[in-house]
Amino acid sequence: MDRRALLSKLLGGDQHLPQPLPTSTTPEHTTETLQNTSKPEIVDVFGNMRTNVENLSLDDLPGFHDFVDAEQAKHDVNNAGTNGGGAPKKPTATTPAPAPRPTNGDADVTIDERTGEPSEIGTTFCPFLAITKFPYRFVENRALTQPLASAYFDREQIYEREWDFYYIDARYSSSSNKPIILVTKDQVDVLLAEMNTAYPELKWQFGDYHKEIGLLITFDDVDAELRPRFLGHCNDRAKFEAHNYRAYEQTAHDQPSDEKRVEIFEKKAAEAFNIGKSSWKGGKGKSVKRQPAATAQPPTYRQDPNDKQLTKAKQYLGLADSPDDAGSKSLIPDVIFIAIDVEAWEQNHAYITEVGVATLDTRDLKAVDAGMNGKNWHQYIRGRHFRTKEYMDPSYTNNRHVQGCPNAFRFGRSEIVPKKDLPSILTSCFHHPFSSGSTDFDKDEVRQIVLLGHDTKTDIDYCHQMSFSVKNRGNLCDVMDTAAMYRHYSKEVNPRKLGSVLEAFDIDGWSLHNAGNDAVYTVQAILGICVADSGGNEEAKRVQESIAKMAATFGPPRPPGMQAASSGVTNEDGDEIKLPKGGGKGPPTSGFFTSGGAPLDV
Repeated sequence: MDRRALLSKLLGGDQHLPQPLPTSTTPEHTTETLQNTSKPEIVDVFGNMRTNVENLSLDDLPGFHDFVDAEQAKHDVNNAGTNGGGAPKKPTATTPAPAPRPTNGDADVTIDERTGEPSEIGTTFCPFLAITKFPYRFVENRALTQPLASAYFDREQIYEREWDFYYIDARYSSSSNKPIILVTKDQVDVLLAEMNTAYPELKWQFGDYHKEIGLLITFDDVDAELRPRFLGHCNDRAKFEAHNYRAYEQTAHDQPSDEKRVEIFEKKAAEAFNIGKSSWKGGKGKSVKRQPAATAQPPTYRQDPNDKQLTKAKQYLGLADSPDDAGSKSLIPDVIFIAIDVEAWEQNHAYITEVGVATLDTRDLKAVDAGMNGKNWHQYIRGRHFRTKEYMDPSYTNNRHVQGCPNAFRFGRSEIVPKKDLPSILTSCFHHPFSSGSTDFDKDEVRQIVLLGHDTKTDIDYCHQMSFSVKNRGNLCDVMDTAAMYRHYSKEVNPRKLGSVLEAFDIDGWSLHNAGNDAVYTVQAILGICVADSGGNEEAKRVQESIAKMAATFGPPRPPGMQAASSGVTNEDGDEIKLPKGGGKGPPTSGFFTSGGAPLDV
């Protein structure tokens, strides 16, 4: 109900409304005419109003929502009928949208004479709700997400800029029962210029992709009745809420009869509405929220199921025979396992503080017994630990959810690397000499890599965040996850943390949550899983029991590196024969002795 109708109801009818002022063709008599004709009308108006109001109690006075509810009830009655086949009638352009109560009703909003006017041809718009989510949804460089949000968006800063709001009437949109609020691209460009100046590495600009997903919309190809209409100017959150509420009160306009143009408009309105939703997953059927970075290509390798991962890992390590049926693809021999672990600051995951890399070349394992849980192979694991120079301060050490220990790398010396150099350093780890430090290798040989991690997907995502596309390797033949593999091996429902997996295989996991240590422990974990699942521990256990039994009976074996003194006695080939400390001639001893020191031939 508009103001005139409300005033008419209070005065007791239209007959008591003020009459239009008389016009005069004589300018010099205008003042006198107004005084003589308007004064009696003013007295009558307020006299009638006073009489009607005196007869009402405060409880009898109608409220705004009483009228809205009454009008809605009338609308529901009028639409109670159905079309043929029992389908409800389709809402028309005159159906008012339900109006919520304003949350900031005291906001001082100036009524602009432009309110309700259609936008000009050639104007490009951005859905305002999508703009409020800009740093979290459309910034490729995640390291800038939080700084941008803190500087321009959080704490309602985005609402405190100078905005001219336009709206799409909800009665014309089949996707929403709310008005869709828009701002012009020109005003968004001002914001982008400020952000690009403050953060030169951002280099953000609109492209065709943003037109496809509905972040940039034009309405030049629809009728004037359907173009966005001016709503008002705003520079704080309270005014925005008031403007948003006022959009419900705007008069509906007739919908054009050209169904094709209406269809085009409804498609644009749906895009504008959907991109502002919190559940938006991307435009045009895309399944990602964020525009793909130019340097980060989408992963091309799909991780195998848990059972296949374990089977293939044993075959790579020589612990199981490769499938020999003609339908199976032969496994690539002599692969290199490369495990990667990334540590991020728990208060802002955009800050990558550490990266660990561990390498195991399966060529080094040939003719070497794995031992219990693969511990004989641990010596061939090469570990590296990179710390980001910009986040060396102790304040970036995690201590809330996990206890970080960036200074406790146990498998070498930590390397301090500037943030900008991390991608190139990590890339070098995936090429000759694969962190070995050796110069004796064939540069032309292409070695195949198996990427390894514990919850690998998380570390891969962190690598892409650093602009290092770890899966974009031409020689990557497999991706494996020790968390998934152990879950299959143990038949447990939930995956275990890395420390728990190490404990299951009697591996000491000191200084966990150091990226370098975790990378090495991840390789140790896959060795333990594969050796145990292949039955290798049973053989290792029998050997250990045999050695322990002999040691209990005859004493401990000679420590490694301990040699007998030279006897000066040679065999027929000229080779020296080493004798026990007591001297004498004979073949080399086994290393076991009686309590009296006599050698045992075992």
